[in-house]
This record gives sequence, structure tokens and C-alpha cells, in this order.
Amino acid sequence: MKNSPIKKVLKKSVSALKSALPAGAMDDVDQWESGALGRDEKHVKKAPVSARVSLDQALKLEAISIRLSSELIQQYKTAAFVLGLGYQPLMRDAIERMANVYLGEAMRELAEKKLQADASVALSSVKLKKMA
Repeated sequence: MKNSPIKKVLKKSVSALKSALPAGAMDDVDQWESGALGRDEKHVKKAPVSARVSLDQALKLEAISIRLSSELIQQYKTAAFVLGLGYQPLMRDAIERMANVYLGEAMRELAEKKLQADASVALSSVKLKKMA
């Protein structure tokens, strides 16, 4: 999982978070991540709205509402737990990768059709010139 798309998304998210926070706010992030500064839930607090808005803007995120089966959501939660991720970023990554695949295929198909149509027009033009 060294260079997986998920790791790239996480790195991008962390980078955006760092740029959205005041200078010095991430100085002891490694100590927090390792647990050296503790993991007691009583010290957990929600990020201010301004930081959340800045992060969303930096990542160009937009909130949407979508209905999914409970089973699918549970599958993502399980996979996310195993990978050490949140299930929503995992879903966002999967949707983005699938969109890129399908849009890429659609663009390739359109390009092929356009090339064939252009070739057909060019061939017709050559035939008309020969007939004239």
C-alpha cells in the first residue's frame, strides 16, 4: 500500500490541512500520531468551522447527500477500519477513481468515433475530387 491512490489522497489531505491551519499548528503532529502526547478522548475537540471550511476549499470538496444501502456502507466501514482510514474518504477515493476510468473510456471512445468520422469525411472528399 506504499504508493496506493489512498495514500496519495491522504497525503493531499494532510498537505491541505497544514496549509489551512495557522503556522506552527502542526509542529507536534508526529508526537500526536504516535500517541506520545496522549490519546485521551477528553482532550478531543471539533476543529473550528473556519478550519473545516478552509480544508474543504483547499481540497475543492463539496458536501452532497447520497442514499446507499446499509450493507454497502458497512463494507466501506470495515475496509476503512482495516486500512486505518475514514470510510468517507475511502468512498470519495473509490468514486473518483471509477469516474476517471469511465470518463477516460468515454473520452477514448468519443475520440475514436471522431477520428473515424473525420477519416470518412476525408475519404469522401478524396472520392468526390477524383470523380470531378
